[in-house]
Amino acid sequence: RVQMSRSKVMIAGDMHAPWTCKPALDFFFDAVKREKPDVIVQIGDAYDLFSYSRFPGTKNLITPDDEIVQGRMLMEEFWKYARKIAPQATMYQILGNHDIRPFKYCLENAPFLESFVKSGMREIFKFDGVETIDYDADDLIIDGNVYIHGHTKHGFHMQEYLANTILGHTHTGGVVTKRFFRRNKEQILFELNVGFLGDPTKKCFSYKKKTFPWTRGFGVVTRANVPIFVPFRPRRAKSD
Repeated sequence: RVQMSRSKVMIAGDMHAPWTCKPALDFFFDAVKREKPDVIVQIGDAYDLFSYSRFPGTKNLITPDDEIVQGRMLMEEFWKYARKIAPQATMYQILGNHDIRPFKYCLENAPFLESFVKSGMREIFKFDGVETIDYDADDLIIDGNVYIHGHTKHGFHMQEYLANTILGHTHTGGVVTKRFFRRNKEQILFELNVGFLGDPTKKCFSYKKKTFPWTRGFGVVTRANVPIFVPFRPRRAKSD
């Protein structure tokens, strides 16, 4: 999956539907309308799937069925609106670690159901006009930059890939650059973390919100290949 022409890419961070921050999502879409990107990427953890977590936590927050239904409705609206305001854009949905929670639970507890769980999961990640990058697929590469959900600390992925890397996962938006030398040639790479679009006040996030400096916002890679993290700024209330 390689796009050869230089593109303006806008990246929506971890959404954790149905616990997405609506004002932050509106902030992202306002920018999409202005910027008219060539590509839109949702970087993973579209769903939270709190009900399927293997970590200790209440099971009274929401039923598994309700969480999937509500999360699916939100993600359908997300991609439907994205197609409406940016019909020219190519669109990608990446799967994150939260998105595959049911699959991991299956492998740990009932591996003989792997095929059934995998087929069911693929259904909730089908969106009209959107290419889904499965968890076992090749990485998404656009203009030579690697787009992944992420799996370690911010700043370490570009060292692993030896390429410019765009990701989410840690919810800490920002850009890190580092100089590398390969075959006596200098190369400066960047790693763009696009932050997240979840609502940190929700109970499903209580396990980390007090100790992790999460930042809401989104990412942009310009046609000049400049990485930008855009922090969320709430709309000002209209005065009478």
